[in-house]
Amino acid sequence: MVKPPREGRLPYSLLYHQTMSILSASGEMTPAELASRVLTLSYFHNISQDDFKTLLRHLLKTDQLERTEQGGLIVGLAGVTNSFKFYAVFAENEEFSVHSGSEELGTIVKPPPVGDKIAIAGRVWVVEDIDREHHQVYCHEVKGRIPAYFGDVPGDIHPRILQRMQKVRAEDQDYPYLMKNATDRLRDARAAAQASGMISKPLINLGGKMWCLFPWTGTYAFLALERLLRLKCAKCLELRGFNSNSGVCQ
Repeated sequence: MVKPPREGRLPYSLLYHQTMSILSASGEMTPAELASRVLTLSYFHNISQDDFKTLLRHLLKTDQLERTEQGGLIVGLAGVTNSFKFYAVFAENEEFSVHSGSEELGTIVKPPPVGDKIAIAGRVWVVEDIDREHHQVYCHEVKGRIPAYFGDVPGDIHPRILQRMQKVRAEDQDYPYLMKNATDRLRDARAAAQASGMISKPLINLGGKMWCLFPWTGTYAFLALERLLRLKCAKCLELRGFNSNSGVCQ
């Protein structure tokens, strides 16, 4: 579950998409006709006429729209609407097939940089090369264990997800639908959580002056906490080598 949408936001990206789509499908339209077609859609009830005029001026300035001799608007040279991908409102995930020699291991989205490690097919691999034109990743196996890689843009996570993760680590319930490797990893995670004390306290000492904070909260609250620590608390707390990742501050 990701964060629910926040009401009252101004959907400018969708406004651009619908403006270009309607103009592409209808041909030449006056600014007033275009505004009447677009702004009457329920999604744009908070968009003012002045806001829409600002958008049209920008699109004219960047050649995404052109003004005809009659004063109408048409799609400009820079306004690419003839690709089928343009009409997909949501970004398409591009999958990369992962190869080791002649063996295909599986697929991932948004591969990490060359030299980084990924976990796939139950083993750990180092990325050797990325062929972005053909969407292929080449790697070789190494020893070790790392978390599975799901790309670098996970989306906004709701606090209940992190809270449930914390609860899963604290309980001893088995899940029959898990495969053996997943069950083993869950058992290891629970043992590590109990040994570290992170179940009962969020701030864990990793040795010496190194500490790790587990806020167990959602994306928005976590980013606010991270910014507070970086901008307001770094000096007074003498924070050095501050790192954060997926709800964990170190």
